[in-house]
Formats: sequence, C-alpha cells, structure tokens
Amino acid sequence: MRKRVVDSFLHLHAQQLLLAPAGPLIQLAREDMAALIGSMPELLSRILSEFRQDESIELIPRFIKVLQPDKLRRSNW
Repeated sequence: MRKRVVDSFLHLHAQQLLLAPAGPLIQLAREDMAALIGSMPELLSRILSEFRQDESIELIPRFIKVLQPDKLRRSNW
C-alpha cells in the first residue's frame, strides 16, 4: 500500500512541478486520494503520518507538499 501511495505522490508532484515549479503542492482531499489509490481514508492517514514523521512530506491544511521526492523514491516501502 505504501508503494502505491508513494507512486501516486511522485506522479502528482511531477504534474504540479510543471504547473508551479517554485512551489508544487498537491491539492487533493484525503478521501479522494484514498479512492485514487484504492485504500481506506484511515489507512491513508496513517501512511501520511509516517511520511510526515520521516520528513518526506509536509501536511498543510488542504495541501500535501513533497519535501524529499528522492527519499520517497529510494525508500523500500
């Protein structure tokens, strides 16, 4: 499941990077992201917390900011 979340984050981050190179932010409700990934929102929230504690992402109200895409890419989730 973490691998699917990482792949989705990296894909969305790359799209936002093209639109806003200075500050790409992913704007997607957790429920929508969970549906996109095929997960329950509760499980997604736990995974988001793990990534936040790992300092790979930053959770901003209504946004997710990928801080370290290379770290997410290299991690063995």
